[in-house]
Amino acid sequence: MKRPLILLILLLCAPFLFSCDTIKRLNPFAKEEVPDNLLKRLESLERLAGYDSAPKEGETAIFTGHPDYPPIMWCQDGELVGVGLEILRAVIEDNRANVETRCINSWQQAQDMTGRGYIDFIVGTYKRPAQEKLFDYSIPYMQDHIAIFVKKGNGFPYEKWEDLIDKKGVTTAGDSYGREFDNFMVKRLTVSRLGTPKECFETIIGEGADYFIYPLYLGLAEAERFDMLEGIEYLPKYIASNNVHIAVSKRSKFKNLLPDINLRIEEMIKEGSIGKLITEKTKYYREMNLQKR
Repeated sequence: MKRPLILLILLLCAPFLFSCDTIKRLNPFAKEEVPDNLLKRLESLERLAGYDSAPKEGETAIFTGHPDYPPIMWCQDGELVGVGLEILRAVIEDNRANVETRCINSWQQAQDMTGRGYIDFIVGTYKRPAQEKLFDYSIPYMQDHIAIFVKKGNGFPYEKWEDLIDKKGVTTAGDSYGREFDNFMVKRLTVSRLGTPKECFETIIGEGADYFIYPLYLGLAEAERFDMLEGIEYLPKYIASNNVHIAVSKRSKFKNLLPDINLRIEEMIKEGSIGKLITEKTKYYREMNLQKR
């Protein structure tokens, strides 16, 4: 049976197979939840209609990512930009597909929608065992270093987490730096959580705290954005370094391009072009924010 006929049958039968609330689930932004058994029936019909088939020339791959995590990814005037996007775009366009970016204000919702197959790719994410049933991951294309920022001139010897025990720190509310360090921070360290990175930088510059734990690249970008870069520095040893991957939904037509994505990443690492992209996108983020001042 040809696919157009299958799709026509599904459309005609949908009102009888599902409740109105279930049909609302076709809109990924719908707020109402759907019973699992009905959602599974819908997903089975999607697969029957060819949802998992290979992409054709001219089809569109949809990208998303964290809305505010420069230089890896962020939303600028409604468009997703950043290092991860540029790596992925080249592979998709080489395969004669189109690219569409989707800016979603909630990072959790971006992950959920990709896991459901409404979006094809997340341009940058950590690899988490709990999400491996939803995503396939590329090889890592960079590391996201978790740094210790201090007021310029107020650095101190640091080799291991225990070196922070007698000092006072700050970090941002809601951020996680890995289960092991998060547990250590709660049990052994004196760390206050503040609302924004700007508040944290102001606190260490004003000597209300000894250090600020935050991602390195994002921290440098934010310090420059708030015109605080000259007042801070970071210690040479990191709290942690997390690999950053491209994730593709297991329900995406584009998942078969993962070997091409990995090959592209390997080439870029060998050429040193990812480091250049990090510098370029950091500079772009800075210039865009300077224009807004």
